Amino acid sequence: MNLPNIPEWLKISSVHLLAIAIAAGVLIFAPARVLEILGVTGFVAGYRMWVGFVFLVCVALLLARAGAGVFEFAKKRIQQRRTLRRWQRRLHELTPEEKEVLEGYVLENTRTQYFQLEDGVIQGLAAETIITRAASVGDVFKGFAYNIQPWAWRYLKEHPTVLGDAGSSGRVR
Repeated sequence: MNLPNIPEWLKISSVHLLAIAIAAGVLIFAPARVLEILGVTGFVAGYRMWVGFVFLVCVALLLARAGAGVFEFAKKRIQQRRTLRRWQRRLHELTPEEKEVLEGYVLENTRTQYFQLEDGVIQGLAAETIITRAASVGDVFKGFAYNIQPWAWRYLKEHPTVLGDAGSSGRVR
């Protein structure tokens, strides 16, 4: 193994690293009787330092990869929570027309309603990812199907006061 190949060795898969670490660990920590049975007593006696080095490097790489995975997972969860809080705050800033649209989902206990594609209020709610168009084909009279997002559905069910007096705008669907 020469120095220019070290970066290539670092790219070895985690499964292979684990296998090498287990094998090196057995060679280092196994009782003399086990090494005798395996027929590696002489090898371990001559190369114990290098086997130990390989073991440490493999364990360190595995721990670093695990730590990086945990960090990425935590970072993703934190970002998801921030996004959810931002969306939930947006529900507290709804216009009366937006409240009325969302109230229709809650009062009718449905996750789908139909609206015309040119409706600006609907397109605004869709742009805010509160609702989403569920089908690319609509009906001339009923309009297009729009589904409420699961996060918004749960939040509005848990916090019905967010919608307040939605029915006062006289909005026609």
